[in-house]
Amino acid sequence: MEKTPTYAELEKKLKVLEQKHTEYIRTTESLRAAHEKFKALFERNIHCIYFHDFEGNFIDANAASLNLLGYQKEDIPSINFATLIDKDQLPKTLEALEELKQNGFLKKFIEFKLKCKDGSHVWVETDSSLLYQNGEAIAISGVARDITSRKQAVAALKESEEKYRLLFENANDAIFIVQDNQLKYPNKKGREMGKFLGLELDKFPFAHYIHPDDRNNVIDRHIKRLKGERAPDTYSFRIVGKQEQEIWAKLNSISIKWEGKPATLNFLRDITSQKKLENQFYQAQKMKAIGLLAGGVAHDFNNLLMCIQGNALVMLKDISKTHPHYELIRNITQSVERAAGFINQLLGFSRKGKYKLTPTNLNNLIVDSSHMFARSRKEIIIHRNLQEEVWTVTIDSAQIEQSLLNLYINASEAMPKGGKIFIETENVILEKKAVEKWDIRPGEYVKISVADTGLGIDNKNLNRIFEPFFTTKKFGKGNGLGLASVYGIVDNHGGRISVDSEINKGTTFTIYLPACKESISQEKIEELIENKKKPLEDTVQKNLTVLIVDDEEKILDAIAKMLEIIGINVFVAKSGKIAIDIYKKNMAAIDIVILDMIMPDMDGGETYLRLKNMDRNVKVILSSGYSLQGQAHDIFKLGGVGFLQKPFNEKELLQEIGTVLGQLN
Repeated sequence: MEKTPTYAELEKKLKVLEQKHTEYIRTTESLRAAHEKFKALFERNIHCIYFHDFEGNFIDANAASLNLLGYQKEDIPSINFATLIDKDQLPKTLEALEELKQNGFLKKFIEFKLKCKDGSHVWVETDSSLLYQNGEAIAISGVARDITSRKQAVAALKESEEKYRLLFENANDAIFIVQDNQLKYPNKKGREMGKFLGLELDKFPFAHYIHPDDRNNVIDRHIKRLKGERAPDTYSFRIVGKQEQEIWAKLNSISIKWEGKPATLNFLRDITSQKKLENQFYQAQKMKAIGLLAGGVAHDFNNLLMCIQGNALVMLKDISKTHPHYELIRNITQSVERAAGFINQLLGFSRKGKYKLTPTNLNNLIVDSSHMFARSRKEIIIHRNLQEEVWTVTIDSAQIEQSLLNLYINASEAMPKGGKIFIETENVILEKKAVEKWDIRPGEYVKISVADTGLGIDNKNLNRIFEPFFTTKKFGKGNGLGLASVYGIVDNHGGRISVDSEINKGTTFTIYLPACKESISQEKIEELIENKKKPLEDTVQKNLTVLIVDDEEKILDAIAKMLEIIGINVFVAKSGKIAIDIYKKNMAAIDIVILDMIMPDMDGGETYLRLKNMDRNVKVILSSGYSLQGQAHDIFKLGGVGFLQKPFNEKELLQEIGTVLGQLN
């Protein structure tokens, strides 16, 4: 039988129970307080805290998690981690899960792009670990923070960097840094420029690539800029490569700090084409100025030659062939003729030498001229590649033929031991962009190229090749007018000529002449050939009366004596006004007027128009130290008008008088 506990024993047990109850209540309160603290920490944490099972089903998530993703507490059972991430992130998720199983935690934060309830996306950085109960993993806990703003900033930075990289790499200018005399970080254009020039940009000081003539100037400005001294921000200089390639470049440079050290940021633009255009423009302006000067000199020289020749011819008429001075005077007239040929070349350059324009087939002209040349230069082999049905051009055939002969001669002189000349024709259409550098109209042109296999021309002389009196020949071996006259003649026909040359590889001259719509009939060709065969007569009636108009008294006197000595009646007038008065009073008696074009007060053109107003049938021979051009050419085209270029001899004078009066066929 069980002993009944005493009161003391019961009291003692009661105290133990009360103590245990108090401890239980205290523990419960402590647990409740801890739970409240955890709950507050869990719910109020600014970072996302969540729990999910191994299948990804969410067990719980704090307010930060739910607010970030746009869910409510009641949505938690329906949230699965797999629905929050994009498919492309599944491999990353599986790798993280495998790491958790092996280690119980992740060794580093993992970034996830999560899909929100409304379809938008956020980026989080998460750390996860396993939850254990009784030593067994029962779930996964995770802490994440919103890094969307950081991701957006990084993306914006990358986008900005990409934009600048694209601008840097695709800029039309070469961009690079110069520091410690080295060229650094060139962009694509800079690398291309270096590759073109055969330059290893990181192997040598930047000054190594600069043309020797420009080097000191560029270095001096670079040093000044680094020191903070004043120096031009923009200037041009030349870059030279390993194979002597030369590029004109325009530099824009600014001072910067690079990796804590002074440097310059440089923008370099290739302006070689621009420089070529500028040089062509300056060359054209120079040639135009020289042409004006040459034309004026030629005109004055022809007037002087006219005076010399006229007086010499009159003297020859007065003395017999046995006279001791006869040969001396003949020498004078022959020298005048040679000088006149020289002056005609000068007039060709000055663009004042064209006057007999006819539609012409260039192929025929080239065949004739090259055959003529080949007969005298057996050591030169000529190859012709002429386009069939070449377009017609309106030209002075004699002048273009002389130009071609000059080019053949120039080619042969570049091949003293013999060689080959290649002549080609081609119909071409020049677009607007192609003719901008030449200041001619776009359209249809016939291209003529004359190439040789000779010594070639260096760049220094190439720029001056068309200048009058410029020659590389020894003294007395050439006057330097052959190519100059070719230039002027081609220019005066509305065309252009260019030259390309390389030392020891030959030279090519290329001519472009504007095509015309007019075709040449066989009848026209036969007529031109027949006219060449007709003999020139030098007899005219001796009872003619001629009015000579010229402001140069000595020329007036010389022409008058040339006519008077063979019995022709002469009136002379020193000005247009005097000529008008004389013609008015003697209109019935005067058969023809020899009219100088260049006179003060009233020039030949105005004088002609006044004579024409008085007498619509007036017969006129225009005379000038220039060739027929400008106003004289316009008058000549009206018909019934002749032209004599000074100096002319008696035979030429009588032939032109006979032609105008209709006495020669």
